Formats: sequence, C-alpha cells, structure tokens
Amino acid sequence: MRMILGISILILLIFGKVNAKELILSCPYKSIKLDSYYYLDTVEKIVGHVYYNKDKKKFVVYKWWYKNAEFNKNKIIFNDPSFSIFAFYQPENSWLNKSEINRINPSITHYTKSDDYVEFKEKYSYLPDVIQEKIAKKTLKWKFVDNLKCSPKKIPDNILYMTEKEWSRKNEEQIKKENTPKF
Repeated sequence: MRMILGISILILLIFGKVNAKELILSCPYKSIKLDSYYYLDTVEKIVGHVYYNKDKKKFVVYKWWYKNAEFNKNKIIFNDPSFSIFAFYQPENSWLNKSEINRINPSITHYTKSDDYVEFKEKYSYLPDVIQEKIAKKTLKWKFVDNLKCSPKKIPDNILYMTEKEWSRKNEEQIKKENTPKF
C-alpha cells in the first residue's frame, strides 16, 4: 500500500508540473551549449520569451514576444518575430517563422518561410509589398529548421516580467549609449 502511495505521489510530482498553469520550458541547443527558454501560461494562452540574466541571476520574461499563439490538446503553435538566436525583434515578420511545442513528448520544432520569401520578393518586386505578403502567406511552404527536446520547469522565484514599453525604453537607451561619441 505504501509503495502504491509513493508511486502515485511520484507520478503527480513528475506529471503535475507539465499541466501547471504557468511554467518555463527549457529547450537546450546541445551543439552550441545554449538553452532556449519559453514561458507558457496555459490558462491565459500566452507563450513568452524568457532570457536568463546571469548578472542579476534572474529570469526575464517577455509575455508579449511571440505572436498568434494557439493552444491545442497536443500542441502549442506560435509565430516567432526573432527566430534566429541573433536576430532582431521584428513583429511584422513573425508570420515567416513558426514554432510548435509538443505537449505530449515535450519538444519544440521550428519552421521557416523566410529563406524562400527573399527569393519571392525579388521575383515579384513589381508588386506592392502588401500584395507580395498576402500571396507569399498563401503560397510559400513551411520548411523544417530543427527540433529540440525540452523539459518543463516550475516558475522560479527569481523572475522579472518585462513589459513591451519598458523593453522599448531600455532598447532605445542602449542604442543611444552605443552611438554616443567615446571621446
């Protein structure tokens, strides 16, 4: 009887955090020793970007980062406005990159249309940008980029939520600082 109770508690501990309201999904890129983190709120249906600030030893969450999040029984699908690790935040181009989180076997798969869109824009440069985008959204096919195994984590105590307005202000300050003459 004790054994069954112990196993039941262990199962709840392991699987209970996967169904939590809020959690952090850690998806490591093994080849470059870098973790990619995602904030998930399964009640509010939000997927956010997470950054670990080593200096402050805090997780910084940008709840507003990803676009068009869809929560299904087995998947969470969203568009990424800054798909590559070193890319800039470009919400107007989020439709070019799609990510799918597998809720059964925690992993994330990335897809893109951005490589083909460059060629598409060159080929149809005589069309207005708005028309090019509408046609491209319907005709370009998703291309597989990568798949990462993930593990769910509890929301840590050392977390900071960053608003889009606050992020924009800090970004502007950083750009101003970098472009100030040094002498």
